[in-house]
Amino acid sequence: MDEKPLLVTRQARLEVVRWLICIVSRRHGVLSYRSPMEFDQQRLKTVKLSLAV
Repeated sequence: MDEKPLLVTRQARLEVVRWLICIVSRRHGVLSYRSPMEFDQQRLKTVKLSLAV
C-alpha cells in the first residue's frame, strides 16, 4: 500500500485543525474571551442603556 496519500491526508487534517484553532482564538479575542451568548447578553445590556439615555 502506498503511504503517500495517507501522509497527504494527515497533513491536510493537521492544516485544517490549525486553521480552526486560529479562527476560534481570533473570534474569542474579538468577543473579549467571552462565550457568544455572554457577549450577546452584554451587548444587549449596552444597547438598552444607550437607548435609555
